[in-house]
Amino acid sequence: MDTNQLVFMTSPWASGDIRGNQIAEKLNAICDPREPVSRDSIFVFIKITPNISVPRMYVDIVDAYGLLTSVPRFPEAKLIAISSLAKTYIENRVYNEVILIPEHHCNFENFVREYRPVKTVGFVGYVPNFLLDPLVVKDELSKIGLDFIWLTNFVDRLEICDFYKKIDIQLTFRPKSPVSPCPAELKNPLKLTNAGSFKIPSVCCAEPSYVDAFKDCFLIADNLNSIVKQCRELKNDNALYQHIAERCHVKAQDYHIDNIYPLYEKLKDWDSYEATNEMLEFGGYDMGSEKFFQIKDKGKIVASCKLITRTIKIGLIDYAVGGIREFKVIENRRCQGIGRIMFKDLVFHATDNKLDMLAGFAELDVLNFYVKCNCIVMNAAFDSRSMFYYPIADNCEPKGHIDLMGTMW
Repeated sequence: MDTNQLVFMTSPWASGDIRGNQIAEKLNAICDPREPVSRDSIFVFIKITPNISVPRMYVDIVDAYGLLTSVPRFPEAKLIAISSLAKTYIENRVYNEVILIPEHHCNFENFVREYRPVKTVGFVGYVPNFLLDPLVVKDELSKIGLDFIWLTNFVDRLEICDFYKKIDIQLTFRPKSPVSPCPAELKNPLKLTNAGSFKIPSVCCAEPSYVDAFKDCFLIADNLNSIVKQCRELKNDNALYQHIAERCHVKAQDYHIDNIYPLYEKLKDWDSYEATNEMLEFGGYDMGSEKFFQIKDKGKIVASCKLITRTIKIGLIDYAVGGIREFKVIENRRCQGIGRIMFKDLVFHATDNKLDMLAGFAELDVLNFYVKCNCIVMNAAFDSRSMFYYPIADNCEPKGHIDLMGTMW
């Protein structure tokens, strides 16, 4: 039996697919095993706290800064950083060895945008990562002859690639971390590498990872007016467009999967140790599933949410929990009760799927919304946010310590 095989254990986030399934397929490695595997394998936990004890493990932090508080429990584990900035940030906070492996872009096939007039601006990503009203952006860009489209729910890599084939300029706008107070140093330049691989220039905020990896390869915009200005420049100045497109395309080549997956092969270079010859069973192992909820008006998304289903131990009881993430209602729709409508959709789903509760974290202003929806606030807090839950099952009264690390939050 090969005791030097890599075994990837993934989270339900996009990074679990990118840095888990896609890399494992390239390496012909095991990902989220359902059959017994050797405990002597080399395990790579992606954006999750290890839930088993094995002698050789890597923890891929990605942007899950909360994992750093659980790392001291695994002094022998080696950590993986997603960028040079992240590597420095992590090394300054833990004693574990840290290895840099960037995240590869989606364009395995090396598609390149064909020459055509600049007409379409696009955003791809999770809804909370775009901190402007997309309908307002669409209206403003239409005034200068540009259409604005977006892709916020996607199934796989090819769907994302198909979207990039439709656009001429990428727009991304998150001047601060919208999903969590995650340090900027743990973010990565994936959006720029994705667009750059298609030879598509980007207009975006000057995020630290963008500046560090793609300096002078994108146009900076820090508000709606500057977005319109920079998009107009790219539309009307062909020389500028070609200059930025060429620079970002050259940089993006370093992030092709064929240049990244060999770095994972090097993870096998681990000092010798005494083999245990034990097998681990993963028949019941389930890191969770995710479901998207949307409310649309005339084809445009006005509210959206992601629900992550996991089993979590609270005190001595295992609860089937629907974790509410990225709950967002377009600002001008909040007064119409759209948020409550979507919350009812979540409750119906949880009831039909026999979940014990819905739960999540929110800061005070948003927490008031959940309280109005008859949610119960718990004492547990996480980075200035309080935990709330909505009981679905009878006698659902969670009490006791909650292990927040490695959960859907």
